[in-house]
Parts: sequence; C-alpha cells; structure tokens
Amino acid sequence: MTFRSNNNRRGDADLPGDRSGAVLDVNTDTMGGTHPCRQLYISVVIAVSTGILLLACTSQRDTTQDRSRFGGPTPADSLFFHIERTPCFGRCPAYSIDVYRSGFALYEGRSNVERIGRYTAWIGLDTLDRILTEADRIGYFDLQENYDAQVTDLPSTKLHIVSAGRDKAVLARYNVPAMLKVFAVHADSLLLHARWRPSGQ
Repeated sequence: MTFRSNNNRRGDADLPGDRSGAVLDVNTDTMGGTHPCRQLYISVVIAVSTGILLLACTSQRDTTQDRSRFGGPTPADSLFFHIERTPCFGRCPAYSIDVYRSGFALYEGRSNVERIGRYTAWIGLDTLDRILTEADRIGYFDLQENYDAQVTDLPSTKLHIVSAGRDKAVLARYNVPAMLKVFAVHADSLLLHARWRPSGQ
C-alpha cells in the first residue's frame, strides 16, 4: 500500500509487508495543510476586495464624466452657475452665489440678508444636476440676454450658466418671463439652505 500526502510534503512510501498497491490518501487537514474553509474564505475576500476596487474606480470615472457637464471646456475647476440679486431702494435682499464644477460654492451677502459677508459651502452633484436639468427644461440657453427697461427702483436678478460648450448670462429686471422667475427661485431654494460657513473656516 502506498502512503501519499495531498500536499506532497511527504514522499510515497511502501509499507512493509503490503505490496497490494492500494493507496492511502491522507487528508492534509490533519497534516497542517490549508483547510478548504480557509481557502474559500481567502477566495471570497479577494473577490470582494476586487469588486470594491472596481466599483470605486468606476464611480470615480462616472463622477468625473458627470461633472464635465458643468463649467467650461477645460478639466480645471470652473464656474458653472452664478446667481445675483441686486439691491433696490427698499429692503430687497442683495447677495450673490457662485457654484463651481467641483461643487465648491461662494456666497456673498450684501444687504437685507441673514448672512452678511463671504461664506463657502460644498454643493452636491445631484443639486448641480437639478439646476442644469431645470435650465434645459425652460430653454434657458435660448432666452434673450436682457430683460430690462428704463425704470427705477427695481431689483434685478443676474444669472450665468456654463455647461458643455454653452455659456449664457441673463439679466432679468423688467418684463421677465414667469418661467425664468420660477427657475431663479428654484435655484435659490436649492442653494441658500446649504451648510454655509464663514469664508476661511
């Protein structure tokens, strides 16, 4: 009879008095070899780690591709959205917000607002997408550049959007289309509730 180990750490040996050629297969579990459960565990860990790495790479690539729709044509961080409310003779809130491709945002409060001065925040990709989606829905890039007239004591709203080769600034002060007014209010509602922190903190 031949004595054989699964991992070949022991050579074949003929046992005295037994020439039958029978094979005795010794389980390496009891000889210090790798247990099948351990092999399965290692395989699962490798598979899960590989999956997580691939998912992370894919997510990073998708995020980069998604953000390329916001801002200028170069890969560098650039202005995507600007909204500004100007003062009037009354108590009109006056402030501006700039949002960049990366999600970085800068707020500057001037008068009749809760926050006076410069503040910064980070805006999520979903918010940028909602602003751009709504702008496309109302045909923002096809609007005229000026809605104004020779009148006094009217605050104006200044909008500027840069996306995928499109760059459009609009001054909305007089005889403004209702859909543009609603869009500006919608953008305010998405941005003014961000976690603004005093600039420099």
